[in-house]
Amino acid sequence: ITEVEYEALQLEDANTYAQKFLIIKPSKFGRLYDKFTKLAGDTVTFIITCLLILVWAILGIVYGAPEDWQIIMQDVSSIQSYFSDSLLMRQQQNDYMDLLQLLAEIRSRSATYLEMFTSYFTSNEIRILNTEELDSVTKEVDEVLGEATKISADNWFDKISDVASKIFGSFYCVLFYWCGIIVWIGCGALPYLEFGNDWQLYINTATAVEITFVSMFIQNVRERHNKYLQKSLSLILYTDHQIEFNLRKVTGYEEPNVRHVIPAKKLSKGVKVIEYYAHVIGGGLGVAISTLVFTAWICVGHPMDFSANWWLIIGTYTGLIGFVDGFTLRSSYYRYFNYGFQNFEDIDEFENKLLNILYLPPISTRQPTWKERSFDYKASSVIGRILSSSWGVLFALCVTIMLIIIASAMKWSTTGQLIC
Repeated sequence: ITEVEYEALQLEDANTYAQKFLIIKPSKFGRLYDKFTKLAGDTVTFIITCLLILVWAILGIVYGAPEDWQIIMQDVSSIQSYFSDSLLMRQQQNDYMDLLQLLAEIRSRSATYLEMFTSYFTSNEIRILNTEELDSVTKEVDEVLGEATKISADNWFDKISDVASKIFGSFYCVLFYWCGIIVWIGCGALPYLEFGNDWQLYINTATAVEITFVSMFIQNVRERHNKYLQKSLSLILYTDHQIEFNLRKVTGYEEPNVRHVIPAKKLSKGVKVIEYYAHVIGGGLGVAISTLVFTAWICVGHPMDFSANWWLIIGTYTGLIGFVDGFTLRSSYYRYFNYGFQNFEDIDEFENKLLNILYLPPISTRQPTWKERSFDYKASSVIGRILSSSWGVLFALCVTIMLIIIASAMKWSTTGQLIC
């Protein structure tokens, strides 16, 4: 690093420093898409959605909750969830690529340090820090980092999202859902319902309202997690540059950094298909397909007299596709997480070599054992792994095909579409 670069380094904002070193930059369309992604979990979006649901509820009371009134809510929820999955996929892919690039940068610099120390210590002595000095450094680092496991909540919506994520994300809430479904199935036997369209509409409308809120909570929490991760990695990289500059001055080491490349994770053919589909969902092609579908739906509205069946078409489409997208999203996330964590462990191992050369104690973070984990965590972990597998995506695809066959046999009637 030259003196000029060092001066520029000092002027950089540490919180966004990592962006300077990203190799893959999003296009203009990509940047616009990313702005929509951030808006999806915004407080203003949440308030507007609440107001619209309130208006919808009032209209239902005034007009006696007609069939079309319920179908509209189901359509809106399906569409919102459908686009939410697309936005989350985009967000997930961006963050994964950013993370791998930054990890490669840190790994490259660590290799330089190792060469630097090895070269310097062959002809120079090193003074070992005593316990008091080590404790002082540790204390200073802790004061700078603060509580690294806690992500700040800047406003009331952030706090609501945190509480909601703990409630809706718990295993006990899943049990509550199933109890509700069992009660709904039992209600279908009542004389005035008889497992008819009204009976189906009730559960569809109830889950539609719930899904609308939960998807916004997810967007909010994910966006804040991503900001926090970006800020943390930027601070690490910013500090790392300063360390390298000062070490080069002390040691006189002039060899350039060797760029480290993290290889792409090897995937099976089936997983490749899932990843290609995920890129379609989170990219421009996915937006183009959605635009064509919505345009076609609006165009057939007049020939179908804008009937309840017409309203159901778009909800059926987004519901079925969204079902597959949800499994795809989870499968990709699980794969990204595992590969990212694996690379973190590699860097951790390499950095401990550096600490060993400097006669410093190794850094290790103790993970709780499986026995020490709560029942809630164990249950969620097991179910999460099952649903995140490639077989989970195949299961979703098979269910979707089966539903299409059932609805086709029923000539895509209101009942057939409600089943979907």
